[in-house]
Amino acid sequence: MNRTIALSILILGFASFTSISQVRTGPASRPLAITHVTVIDATGRAAIPDLTVVIAGDRIVTIGKNPEVPLPRGAQVVNGAGEFLIPGLWDAHVHLSWTTASALPVLIANGVTSVRDMGGRLSELDDWRTKIATGILVGPRILRAGPILNGQKFNQVSNGVRQSG
Repeated sequence: MNRTIALSILILGFASFTSISQVRTGPASRPLAITHVTVIDATGRAAIPDLTVVIAGDRIVTIGKNPEVPLPRGAQVVNGAGEFLIPGLWDAHVHLSWTTASALPVLIANGVTSVRDMGGRLSELDDWRTKIATGILVGPRILRAGPILNGQKFNQVSNGVRQSG
């Protein structure tokens, strides 16, 4: 199988799972094998049906036609028949401090695996990034730009402190 496909597929967006945490709970999880899935590799090529994708740690290690791909010993096997595997999506303009941590698993459930936070509370964002990296919290990779720079009055209003006059 073309290695370009393996590099272009970042992670999954399965509509049938209510939470990605039901499938994987962090980088130390046992290998995951998704069988009979249709892969959309985002290169413009037609969808490729009936593939097996094996993920170990946080990397896709094998992609191939069923039944040519051997399943790793002890792997969690998910039947992806009727489902699609797509590249992870990016949201390049979020403000997570205003949406709160409740948005993080929702982003993953909708296939968003990475976000760029354009202005938020850095300590909060860093705490979420640590919890996501260690598997405590389900959420996307967070790239952060820094605190929001809209002026003192905006920052006081957006932090719940109203100025008089």
